[in-house]
Amino acid sequence: HILCFGKCLKLMSHQNLYLNLEIALNIGVFDRFNINDLFDDSRKTFISYLAEVDMPVLKTANDWSFYSCQFMTSLNLPEVTTIGQGAFQSLYSLKGKLVFPKLKTLSVQAFYSCSHITSVELTSIEFIGNNAFKNAEALSELVIGTSNCELGGRNALDRTSSSLIIYVPDEAVNWYKSATNWSYYASKIKPMSERVIS
Repeated sequence: HILCFGKCLKLMSHQNLYLNLEIALNIGVFDRFNINDLFDDSRKTFISYLAEVDMPVLKTANDWSFYSCQFMTSLNLPEVTTIGQGAFQSLYSLKGKLVFPKLKTLSVQAFYSCSHITSVELTSIEFIGNNAFKNAEALSELVIGTSNCELGGRNALDRTSSSLIIYVPDEAVNWYKSATNWSYYASKIKPMSERVIS
């Protein structure tokens, strides 16, 4: 049980904790994960050691799972289908491109203030919550692979890069430009066929 595993980790030194937690996350033995199951009152001290997350079988990242892991630079969750509220909020060191091929639900504030991510690809997305990418100031590309993803609020992409482009399936461009909340970003919505992959 992950809680028992967490109790063992609490007995280790800070340095060993980092190494063992990194091994655990890379083994990918958990299909659900919440950082709070591992750490209680000492969470804020230990969490700063978490720099990379590679969990190939994770299906659900619960609410606030990795909130404020301020040194996390890398994130690989190829099987995740649900990301909870604030799960990756305030990851100031997370950078570059994120790809979630199976993600269907991206909850409120999921990547709020992740200020260095530049591109997010959501192949199977069905719902994006309000403030999901708010204050992601470097986000210049959002790729939506589905034809009718629901946007939970008009602030979902507030304070992203001024050059943000939202790519959607060609046949769904008009739908997105007129859909609730998406219409607020109509000028940024482009057909997938115009995307240039560098």
